[in-house]
Amino acid sequence: DSNKQPQLQKKKMNMVFNAFGDNRRLFRRVKKVMKCTKKEDEDDADDLEPLNLSDDSNPKSTKTSKVIFAMVSMVLLVFNLGRLKGREKEKVLLLSILNNPKLRGQSVPNGSDSTSENQSDNINEAEAGEVLFPSYFSSLSDLTEEYRPEEETPYFWDVHFSGESIAEAIFSQCHNLIMAAEFGLRQPQYTEHELAKFNLDGSRYVNVELTTKEGILRASNLGLAQSHLADVIISPYLHNIASLVFTTQHPGRLFALFRHPVDRALSMYHYLSKASWDPMYSSEIKDMTIEEFAQSGYIENNWMTRFLVGKPKGKLTHLDMLLAKKIVKYKVLVGLYDELETSMARFQRYFGWKDSKRTRADTAKCRSKAISLGDKNLGHPTSIKDREAFASLQSNNSGAEVIVGNPAWKAIERQNVFDLELYAFAQRVYALQGEHIFNVAA
Repeated sequence: DSNKQPQLQKKKMNMVFNAFGDNRRLFRRVKKVMKCTKKEDEDDADDLEPLNLSDDSNPKSTKTSKVIFAMVSMVLLVFNLGRLKGREKEKVLLLSILNNPKLRGQSVPNGSDSTSENQSDNINEAEAGEVLFPSYFSSLSDLTEEYRPEEETPYFWDVHFSGESIAEAIFSQCHNLIMAAEFGLRQPQYTEHELAKFNLDGSRYVNVELTTKEGILRASNLGLAQSHLADVIISPYLHNIASLVFTTQHPGRLFALFRHPVDRALSMYHYLSKASWDPMYSSEIKDMTIEEFAQSGYIENNWMTRFLVGKPKGKLTHLDMLLAKKIVKYKVLVGLYDELETSMARFQRYFGWKDSKRTRADTAKCRSKAISLGDKNLGHPTSIKDREAFASLQSNNSGAEVIVGNPAWKAIERQNVFDLELYAFAQRVYALQGEHIFNVAA
């Protein structure tokens, strides 16, 4: 009927407008397709105001509106399902990265000792998705980010009995770096309420003490990272340093030396058996065999993993292991004790350390000399790279060799199940960083 045609056209126009909003170009094109205008070149300006169709009783028009509404709803539903699926893929991707064969250490079978933690072979995807850095780890730069020396300060995570004293000697003697470490209280005329540099035994330090929580808090209150007085900050307390000393505006760049956990334990045993000057010394240790030491309360339990994840006590879990690996992979420039000279050369190259008084050749000679001297405070050589030579090192009392697989070795392994896996992982990260950061052939 010709009298009803204008009203039907306006209802169609309103339906198109509600479906496509105020996109005028699309509105006109769709309106033409639905034959809402008499002529293709007709001006649509007067028809842009939507009409109220709430009382419309035309079943066809209502049905078409419902179809359009259903189509839009379906698109939104598919979009949201896609986002959820994408998040699940991210979890799977994280798990696959951390469990990549090139970045996965071999799990060490658990012993029957009650101090070892039970582990299963599988980590489900939901657990992997839940592994997140602590919020304050944003103050530690990712390795994916370019190093910015004007804003960042290198932070050497001090893993005891892993060549840290040799590294500090190289920092001082070969690179002439100013260190913020553990000797701050030895500043002549110590200034408690002000940061300052001072010389001690030929090395340069900032007057802070970063091996105690109180000392770290003082360094934080005085703005150690903001001052940029230190060329390198050194401390074993990763979480305290990350949460108190560094900030997102003045972040730290983390690097560390890793050593085989059994070697670390043996080094600790020989040191504590004679280091009467150390607070950890006990006369009982010097009368113990290595196996007895490994079964005593003096040996450390998964020290590296615990200090990485901030869990000094309690049972370690798969999530702890996954977090420790994630920290090493994304936050730590890895060095290895068994590759000490190469590792220290990498650190120098990465951070761009240069001593104006030394040539490159002089620096390399200095580094080699420091490594060959080792640590005079330890009761055995610290520069050994040969596994068999170190494995044949005998205890002071038992006369038994500590070789792979024997009871003494296994006793130490049982205390370091997580650290053994972490160390194997760090070895793979070291190799990959060599390829991708330092262009070392695989």
